[in-house]
Amino acid sequence: MRSRNTLLAMAAIVPLALAQFARAGDPYDPDWELAFTSSIGAYTDSFGAAVGPSPATDGYDAGTDVLQPDPPSGTYVEMKTSVGGYWLTTDIRSPLELLVPKTWSISLYTNSASGLSGTNEILWIIPEPLNEPGNEPLLLIDYGTDETRTNIVSSVNMREQGSYSFSVTNASGVYRYLDFEAELVPEPATVALLILGVGIAGFRKRAAYSC
Repeated sequence: MRSRNTLLAMAAIVPLALAQFARAGDPYDPDWELAFTSSIGAYTDSFGAAVGPSPATDGYDAGTDVLQPDPPSGTYVEMKTSVGGYWLTTDIRSPLELLVPKTWSISLYTNSASGLSGTNEILWIIPEPLNEPGNEPLLLIDYGTDETRTNIVSSVNMREQGSYSFSVTNASGVYRYLDFEAELVPEPATVALLILGVGIAGFRKRAAYSC
């Protein structure tokens, strides 16, 4: 059974996600947008990972990517990524290519001087274009406090669960390093056709050599 805090966080993620992607006066429409919400105690922030057609690139795109807003007064947390020297709250990349994974490197940050302690929960909403069985693998990779992103603490198949939690003690500054990874894989029918094509090509080559 989900905890009361989890249910409250889930109730909050939809308006947060909608606010996250509200870009007044911007007609750009990404192919898909995946919304994350990170909560610890009373502190919450959201992050968006998206892909779309030109002018979106894998670098910083002014007017398309969304910069991290100025922080509020008092203690706060941020869920963000660094691209081209800018901190972003929404990072829109170019479309996925077959078998070429894209990675959004996400940092969780707090300005708490005394440090935050407790359970940090991350929730996500998988958008409809990605919500079909057998579509792109979606992974959330947790590196803990390893800023080199070398040692994996946990790797989550986001299609099999809708949240991920971890405990923190006296968190201050950047207190968690995460990667979101998406990859476009061929459908089984496409793989079968590719295998068939390779087999026919090999047969033709062997037939030519035998002549």
